[in-house]
Amino acid sequence: LILAFLLRFDFDVPAAERIYLIRGLWLAIPIKLAVFYGFRMHRLCWKSVDMLELVRVFYAAALSTALFAAAAWLWMGASFPRSIYFLDFQICFLATAAVRFLLRIYKEFGRSFRPRENAARILIYGASSAGAQLAREIRSNETLPYEVAGFIEPIDGNLN
Repeated sequence: LILAFLLRFDFDVPAAERIYLIRGLWLAIPIKLAVFYGFRMHRLCWKSVDMLELVRVFYAAALSTALFAAAAWLWMGASFPRSIYFLDFQICFLATAAVRFLLRIYKEFGRSFRPRENAARILIYGASSAGAQLAREIRSNETLPYEVAGFIEPIDGNLN
């Protein structure tokens, strides 16, 4: 919400608008915490961060912003800057999705860029979902003495 106000007012929030920022924070924080808790956003399971997770983040951000907008409208009326609702939704959605996906990227690929000592470089035959799953398992399991060098896929697509 603070970033939304800063963006709306070109990083110089007028004194007359600061009261709305403070009141908005008193509303936004508990509402967003409750909605995000209800959507189980506090549980970060980095292995399941996928498109369905992105949809859940979108719904959580949309619902929390809608409830915040309704509460702000009831408490402060039309004097609260309406553009803040849209900016707040965008920032909330993008920041939450970015954190979740960046943590997954770090946990899944952070180790794979470091070469393993005495690891045998292998090629995986078949670049299908099973091949990709095997590559993920090899990258994430540090006890396996392998390093994926690439995939081999037949030209005709037939693995037989």
